[in-house]
Amino acid sequence: MTFGEWLASRDWTATGTWIAATIAAISAFVTLWWPWYTRKQPILTAELTALSMSKEQISKAIIACNLQRPTRSWKIRNDGDGVAFNVEIKTPEGYEARFLKLEKSDEITLSSREASLHPGDERVVVFYPLTTQEVVSPTLETKWAESPIRLRQNHKRKDFAVPGKLRGMSPLGAQEMTLVQHQITRAAGLFGYTYGQMLEILGYTTEDISRALRRAPTTGE
Repeated sequence: MTFGEWLASRDWTATGTWIAATIAAISAFVTLWWPWYTRKQPILTAELTALSMSKEQISKAIIACNLQRPTRSWKIRNDGDGVAFNVEIKTPEGYEARFLKLEKSDEITLSSREASLHPGDERVVVFYPLTTQEVVSPTLETKWAESPIRLRQNHKRKDFAVPGKLRGMSPLGAQEMTLVQHQITRAAGLFGYTYGQMLEILGYTTEDISRALRRAPTTGE
């Protein structure tokens, strides 16, 4: 029997089916993998930035930041071509970080999460202490998702090194304290509360206000 006759006598149905299935599987893999590989992705970067606030905004920021003036300001930007969803920030123990949005009406918004950062979007992040201890070699932990759909969320994380040290809680200046007290008094009058009631709503006591003026500075300041 010649080789040609042998080939003609074989039943290639099963082999052909196997080859077709293999080709289909490879095609399906490429079809699914290529869009994922070339998908648009967010790339978050961070850098120090100068922060300019009005006296009104400073007093509101101090009230929202544990009766402390924010010690450092950063700018987080999406330099990628995809959207970052559910962006969260976290700092070392003893410190807090918040996204800060300044409004034209002298209002401010502080939050630990941003719903989304589109390509080119940037947000200011401020830091403030919770204790009198300084933080050495701090990092800003940033997390985000590449999809708004919960089942498809591909979570990412990037830690940014914050240069220098973050100081601990320190006394407010007399002018800062005057601005804070004026802000609280005005808010109390606006909503029909007493000064003490407004303090309670904000989560503070008169002792907290007094302590903010007499805190001992952290060593080295």
